[in-house]
Amino acid sequence: LRVFRVANQQNSADGFGRFVEQKVAEMMRENKMITRLGFAAQDPHWNDTINRLLLRNVDVARRRRKGQAAEEVEEVQSVHKSVERLVLESAPDKARWEVFDESDQKKALCVAFIVERKRLPTPQQLQGYAKERGEKLAYSAVAPLLKDFQEALFGAALGTTVRGEDSLRNAASGRLLASSVKNNRWTFEVASGDRMVIVYTADKQPIVEVSHEWYNWLS
Repeated sequence: LRVFRVANQQNSADGFGRFVEQKVAEMMRENKMITRLGFAAQDPHWNDTINRLLLRNVDVARRRRKGQAAEEVEEVQSVHKSVERLVLESAPDKARWEVFDESDQKKALCVAFIVERKRLPTPQQLQGYAKERGEKLAYSAVAPLLKDFQEALFGAALGTTVRGEDSLRNAASGRLLASSVKNNRWTFEVASGDRMVIVYTADKQPIVEVSHEWYNWLS
C-alpha cells in the first residue's frame, strides 16, 4: 500500500478529530511504504508528525529505488511560509478521465477555463467565464462546484512537482504532500529535498497556475 486517501469524506468538513489524527500518525510511524497520503490533520502536532513520517517514507522509497539502505529519516525540518502563487508543474500519472467526470458539464467548464487561461479560476472569474460562453451558472452553485473541482484537482496533484512562491517572490519546488481549503484558508505542504517540508498557507485564494505539461494533460 503506497497511496492512502481518506480526505473529503461526508460529514468531515471540520476534520476527523485528534483521536483519528493520532491513529493516522501511529499508522504512518509503523508503515514505511505509504508515500501519498490524502489526509489533512487539523492539530498542529499531529499534522507535523504525519508530514515528517511521510517525508521519511518518500526518502526511504528513493533510497530503495537507488538500491541503497533504507535508513530512517528522523530529522525533518518544517518551514511555514505564506503563498502568493502555486504552479502545478508535473502532471499526474493517471488519465484525466480518472479524475474528472467527462459527462459533468460544470466541471468541464472549470477545465476549459484552466486550459484557456492556464490558472485556477476564482468564483467571480468562473461565473464571468460561464456568462461569456452563454452558459447558465447560478451564483449559489459556484462555490460548491469549485470546492469539488479543487478537491479533485489537488487530489490528482498529490505526489507531483509543484512550485510555491511567497510574498517576497522566493520560490521553491518540491513534491506536493497534502493540500486543504477550509473556511477560505489554503494550505499546501511541499517536500523540498529530503529533509524539509514547506507549509504554504494563504488566507485567500492564491494564484494557482498550470505548466505546459498540465495544459497538455487537461486538453
